[in-house]
Amino acid sequence: MKKIVMVLSLCFVLITTANAAWAQDCGAANKDKDAYLEAIRVNERDFKSCFALGDLYARCGCPTHALRFYGKGLDILKADINLKAGHRDLFSKYERQFAELEKKNPYRGPGILENHLNKNTAARLGVRPQIDIFIEFDFAKGAINEDSKAQLDTVADVFKKDIMKPYKFIIQGHTDTVGGDAYNMRLSEGRAKSVEDYLLNQSVPADAVFLVEGKGETQTLAREDGETDEAWQSRNRRVVFISCDKSDSKEECMRNAGENN
Repeated sequence: MKKIVMVLSLCFVLITTANAAWAQDCGAANKDKDAYLEAIRVNERDFKSCFALGDLYARCGCPTHALRFYGKGLDILKADINLKAGHRDLFSKYERQFAELEKKNPYRGPGILENHLNKNTAARLGVRPQIDIFIEFDFAKGAINEDSKAQLDTVADVFKKDIMKPYKFIIQGHTDTVGGDAYNMRLSEGRAKSVEDYLLNQSVPADAVFLVEGKGETQTLAREDGETDEAWQSRNRRVVFISCDKSDSKEECMRNAGENN
């Protein structure tokens, strides 16, 4: 019995020590975060600060934030052939890290968002002018998970681009099938409103948001082959953005997006 108690005590100490070390590391990282963000603000081509910030977030368990800044750094290098050639090893390293992290943490980068939400580009690609974004919320609440805010920061960047000015957007909230219909409808509406509030706080123009609505569990996604129930339910907890021309009515917008009103 004493041995069991000793083992359990040792495990508790190890777990507590590990958590304390993680918290200390992330506490120190918060100090570095502001410095990196300021460096990027001063020089938007500072890919090294982007990668360093991505590493910081990855170490602290914020994969979506990490993907956002890894992606920014890679985009800077991709945009300049000579710069990329001069930092080939660094580019390859972070391209691998981005790919590995993205496998476990779905992230919609600015290029993908633009391709789907710019109606002209979407038409050329043969896709509907809408895109699903998987946003984590606190259980049974409308509060956005801290790491998911990185995805919405990317959405905000795209919404603010000049090329997106001809469009306005519908924000739809969706839920899994756990809970009653009425409850899930209210929950989806609250979550869509939380997303709108967050985007407006990121200086997205108010006229960019056309409509905010909840769909509850009425539009669940098709199950993928071999998909577990947990994974399927998780995919259904999402927010959908649909782009419309500024002159569209709701009916025209939804019809163009292939949606039922």
